[in-house]
Amino acid sequence: MAGPVLPALAGAAGLAAGQRRHGDVAKCDSASTGPAQTGLHTKDYRSIPPACQLMGLHMCSAGKRIAVLGGSFDPITNGHLVSACEVVHSGKADEVWIVPCGTRPDKPTLKTPYRHRLMMCNLAVDTSFGSRFPIRVCDVEMLEPSALPTYDLLHRLMEEYPDKEFSFVIGSDLSGAIAEWDVGERKEWLLNECRWLVFDRPGFDMPTELEMTPNFTVVNPMQGCKLAHQELSSSEIRKRIKLNMGNMAMVEGLVPPPVLAHIVRYNLYV
Repeated sequence: MAGPVLPALAGAAGLAAGQRRHGDVAKCDSASTGPAQTGLHTKDYRSIPPACQLMGLHMCSAGKRIAVLGGSFDPITNGHLVSACEVVHSGKADEVWIVPCGTRPDKPTLKTPYRHRLMMCNLAVDTSFGSRFPIRVCDVEMLEPSALPTYDLLHRLMEEYPDKEFSFVIGSDLSGAIAEWDVGERKEWLLNECRWLVFDRPGFDMPTELEMTPNFTVVNPMQGCKLAHQELSSSEIRKRIKLNMGNMAMVEGLVPPPVLAHIVRYNLYV
């Protein structure tokens, strides 16, 4: 399949559905107008020991338009990095924030601790891009007991960074499923007010009713160019390692070398 791949985002719909089953997301009623109380409020972070406090991006982020690239990143791959780059190159955002999700009760395959996934994201970004290239890692979900639904994640970021304009990156294969991600007024906010940056993936046309919606923007390449892409998911990396009994040579070149070194050092995915 051609086109930039966003494998980490494929679980967004499953997250919302799974959390509704487990009662973690507010039910479908019109009273659900604000962020659900699914975890620690940002004001509670003051009581967290210094070693566990969030890094925060207030001092380093200069851009106003922030594209949020969320997912499990288990592990982060070269495909994720290419997608993040192309958002920047398209001019549709000033920065991309890679946001690894918290634990996923609805996704039993996500067994790698959050800290490992966060560290691999930082290793990938710090060693793959120049120090001034506007891609950063955001640890906003580190202290959460479970992954934040898209609605809650974006509202948390908007509260923490009120001077920023946030968009959520998604593939056109998932754009038609957004209505299933939440309920009530939360769903209406996602559909009508949330900003979306959509990668046009061949074979997955954007629903016609969304094409004319101003809060949905297609990520286009620079004029005369094509979007770079790499068909590579985290699950493919894990599968190759497992099927080859821990032979890490089978994933050389598919993840940044420091990420592979971290996987080897801590014996992940074997």
